[in-house]
Amino acid sequence: WKRVTGVQTCALPIFQNSLDVEVERYGPMIAEASANAAWGSYDPLVFGDYLYDVTKALNVNPFNTTRLNRERTHGGSAGVMQMIPYLGASLEARFTSNSLASRSSFAQYEQQYNTSFFLTATVPLLRNLVWNQNWTSVRLTGAQSDLAEQQFRQALMDTVQATVNSYWGLVAARDRVRVAQKSLETARALLGQTRTQYEVGVVSQVEVVEAEAGVANREFDLIRNANEYRNAQDVLIDAVLGVELKPATELQIVPTAALTAHRI
Repeated sequence: WKRVTGVQTCALPIFQNSLDVEVERYGPMIAEASANAAWGSYDPLVFGDYLYDVTKALNVNPFNTTRLNRERTHGGSAGVMQMIPYLGASLEARFTSNSLASRSSFAQYEQQYNTSFFLTATVPLLRNLVWNQNWTSVRLTGAQSDLAEQQFRQALMDTVQATVNSYWGLVAARDRVRVAQKSLETARALLGQTRTQYEVGVVSQVEVVEAEAGVANREFDLIRNANEYRNAQDVLIDAVLGVELKPATELQIVPTAALTAHRI
């Protein structure tokens, strides 16, 4: 059996034990990952390729002893392409180099080298000029990321508000128990006074019965308010501990001063 005061309740990990907060906590992470994935369409694209090709053909020239005509080509290209945000434009830089060696009836192993560099810019004039698919995805995921963060903040505030409301509900239930106890004490005192008056002949038996009925009603009110007080404790304990509760857990929260409760 464990008693927890209001000060100790403040130190309990309310957010850690709240499943609603735990679920909402992943919302901003997922939204941020989606936003980063949308920006990934604007990452630079590096590309390259290599070609090696040999072509052989029979020599049909009777005055040349070479039996085959042969051409050998090898080379490649490399470059980078970058998409421009918002405009839908793209820039591309490409470098290409290759060599050609040939052997035929008229030339023997003549080799040529070709090298070129291209810088290309592509800008759409109408469709996809501004609100293209990539930029729309970036803006949409950015708005969803902000929304997920606000939802997470709302879940935190709702948890805090629910815990504070549960605490003040517990305080109110405790005060109702105290009022019911005072009312029962008053009713019992009145019953004793009425019985004394009945014994000396001042009042009738009916008034004694009415005083006994009043005591019974006050006892019922005390039992009902005590049950509500325990239920209010269960609500607050569930809000504070949540998933940490066990079937055999026995815990009691004792509300303290209003200043201590304000710290929650």
